[in-house]
Amino acid sequence: MRPAFTDDYQAEDWFDLAMRFFLCLMALMLPYSMAVIEWAFGLSFVTYIAKRIYVFAKGPRQAWWTMFRPRPNPLNRPIAVYLAVCFVSVFMSDRFADSFESLFTKTAEPIILYFLILEAFRSVKQVKVLVAVIFMTAVVTGIDALIQFHVTGEDFFLGRPLSKGPRATAGFNAPTGLGAYLVMSIPVVAGFWNSRRFASAAARTGLLAGLACLFYALVLTFSRGAWLSLILGSLLTAVACMIMQRFTRRQIIAFATGSLLIVGLMGTYYMANKDRYSSLNRSVLNWRVAVWRDTIAMIKEKPVFGYGINTYMRQFQHYRYDRLNVPKHKQHRATYAHNCYLQIAMESGLLGLAAFMWILTAYYRMALRRIRELMEGRQERTVLAIGIFTGITAFFIHAFFDTHFYSLPLAAYLWSMMAALFIVLNPIAKGRDTSHA
Repeated sequence: MRPAFTDDYQAEDWFDLAMRFFLCLMALMLPYSMAVIEWAFGLSFVTYIAKRIYVFAKGPRQAWWTMFRPRPNPLNRPIAVYLAVCFVSVFMSDRFADSFESLFTKTAEPIILYFLILEAFRSVKQVKVLVAVIFMTAVVTGIDALIQFHVTGEDFFLGRPLSKGPRATAGFNAPTGLGAYLVMSIPVVAGFWNSRRFASAAARTGLLAGLACLFYALVLTFSRGAWLSLILGSLLTAVACMIMQRFTRRQIIAFATGSLLIVGLMGTYYMANKDRYSSLNRSVLNWRVAVWRDTIAMIKEKPVFGYGINTYMRQFQHYRYDRLNVPKHKQHRATYAHNCYLQIAMESGLLGLAAFMWILTAYYRMALRRIRELMEGRQERTVLAIGIFTGITAFFIHAFFDTHFYSLPLAAYLWSMMAALFIVLNPIAKGRDTSHA
């Protein structure tokens, strides 16, 4: 139950409104401004603290440590364990100060954002406002990518040039960053489009055109990992829904036929444009496999708590070059693991990876159970929930091939959508928590 410290919710509502404003502002500028992300997060966090202090002071006497108790949800315990393991791993670092700072600025900040959204957003209607902001930003980002690729050669917000290939990046540093953003956004926008009853045909057409723009922008990234992640995320979600709904044989055959058609079209497009990135088939893939192999070897050396938070690039450089006495002119610049799960295991050990997988397991158990209940009740918010769920799943799949957990905009986006899905599945009505978790 959400603690009802006061009978009058008006003051608390003003705090929540301010938090929602800051968090929507963050979502609006997510692909383009780190400064706005940091400021919006900081202001919403300060507002959260002020709200909790106010509620504690005005409410009945309670133990002081309950002041900042988060909303009950199935991730509280696994998140606490994960952060505890990361805290211990800080003491394994050869640069304690850097790791200690990164524990808060890189590891904990997106997780805190998850709890801020749970605090500020209480209803499906409020989440739809957040998703509408995301839709606007995503469409502008898609248009930016199209103009960058076909007209100007650079995005019109930050002036970022096309990546080698050429490949679209929009406001992100790399095509894979834009790909990760779109992999999440496309299913979320699709769920939003299907969950609303638009009175005007123009509104429906505009949303559909925006969705088509996002798909085309994803193609222009030429990120095979992003394509594969979106396809697999959609297929896995569809299979889960079919199992929960017990679809007929005819429906299953139709789904399989459609899936094969999509895969066939993507394969045809890939073969037609094979020369555009044929070098990626050899050099990039071989390079990543070599990085993963060396990362696994490093994990074996310190398997329990790892090397410490935010030490991967430096430790990997030392492991690969300094220990092997590789000449400077043959060394490449420092890199991430390009597999978020391997990097978690390297920095916080297998205990850290196990704790993180506990977070995912608890989250998916809750989400699948509640989605099944919504599907059985045929509630209106079901489609929105499935769309967000698909985007999250595709993002987690894409994290096997890149560094998205270590990009603040993308990590913030992930944890924001995880919180949004929890609210859609477990809305608060009249100040009371209706969560089944």
